[in-house]
Amino acid sequence: IKPDGSWIFGDVDQAKLALFNNVVGSRCKQEVNTPAKLEALAKTVADLIRTGREQDTDAVVNAGGTALSLDSLRNLGLTGIDTPVRRTAFLNAVKYKGNRVDTATGEPKTGDADSHNVDGINTLAKLKQIAASYKTILDHVGTGESAAAPTREDYLNIGVQLPAHGGQHALQLFNSAIAAQASDSKIDDIGKLNKLALTVDKLMQVAAVTKVADKYPDQYPEVAIPLEADALASLGLQRMTEASVALLLAKLQTTDDDGSGATRIATLQSMADAAVAAQEKITKYARDNSGTAPVIGDFTALGLSWPASTQSP
Repeated sequence: IKPDGSWIFGDVDQAKLALFNNVVGSRCKQEVNTPAKLEALAKTVADLIRTGREQDTDAVVNAGGTALSLDSLRNLGLTGIDTPVRRTAFLNAVKYKGNRVDTATGEPKTGDADSHNVDGINTLAKLKQIAASYKTILDHVGTGESAAAPTREDYLNIGVQLPAHGGQHALQLFNSAIAAQASDSKIDDIGKLNKLALTVDKLMQVAAVTKVADKYPDQYPEVAIPLEADALASLGLQRMTEASVALLLAKLQTTDDDGSGATRIATLQSMADAAVAAQEKITKYARDNSGTAPVIGDFTALGLSWPASTQSP
């Protein structure tokens, strides 16, 4: 206590101090036995708290330097952060952990009280959890869905806003989209993952559309949930145009309402390709009276139903 009664450490940032003490407490004596070692840990801890707090009055000091480098993060105990992409992804998750999300765009909101909260990153255990979960998600890219899929908890650990509809089937499709990404840099920030999740959510809503009442054979309403070709292409679907999207969504409405018929990107791709081929075949036959005659399977590929008594050629 100073002579005037004030505390010497009264101005110490308590969040930074708490994380620093937590990190030091996890180290063996040899790792913290010099002022230089303690200073290095302190600089990394301080910039991690600054990253998560997002305040202009206490901006990150050494974003591109040694304080938040791969070596410094590993020195803190975050051994899974071993590539530039994993570093970028981890720091992005630290920044936006706990932020609210714009429900229209998937982008994390900034500038409000939630964006300045660091409760989700205030211990080494929480930081390790973020690093491990993001690594699991990044490692799923390009696996062809053969590797162990990320869990719901992995996405929540890093702050992703998961689809609100479809439950486990939505998670399966989301993981399928992760596996279909061209590179892990496609999902190295929370906003990118949230946008994919929004698209999956819309697809689940389309699948959940029910049949029009008192109609036979089965009929479905016009697709009312808008989806852009670019959004579906971002999931990993190919050859997406305004026309092919419309055909895909019309067919998707006729699948099981719980989303179980749309849990893989490959399944959606097959639906889209079959619908496009069927429409081209039917159009050519009707316009030119040429080519192979359409069969019932061509019409069902477009989401149309036939009376049960009708036999397919």
